[in-house]
Amino acid sequence: MLVTMSNKELHRLPVIQAVVEKRLRRRDAASQLDLTERQVQRLMNRFRESGAAGLTNSRRGLPGTHCIDIALRHRILTLLRENYVGFGPTLPQKSFRSAMGFPFLSRRCAAG
Repeated sequence: MLVTMSNKELHRLPVIQAVVEKRLRRRDAASQLDLTERQVQRLMNRFRESGAAGLTNSRRGLPGTHCIDIALRHRILTLLRENYVGFGPTLPQKSFRSAMGFPFLSRRCAAG
């Protein structure tokens, strides 16, 4: 299995391996990685269960947690193009929040 790791995760790998093999204390690993001992323990547990893949970000490749549904996004963009041509982002945002029933909508989501 091919695992893509960031530089930060690559740096963690030998340190966590050393802790698991008892060549390094958790406290020393925590100071090297700028983490708490508890976070190092969690990384050790994930490393024991999944190997190097356990040290990678588990959300990599997935959509963000604050993303809106694609169909809803298209509906909003259609409303913007039809009703708010030439306006900046503030007026549509206020209208969407109050009258159109999109209370969760922020400027960042509508602009994208």
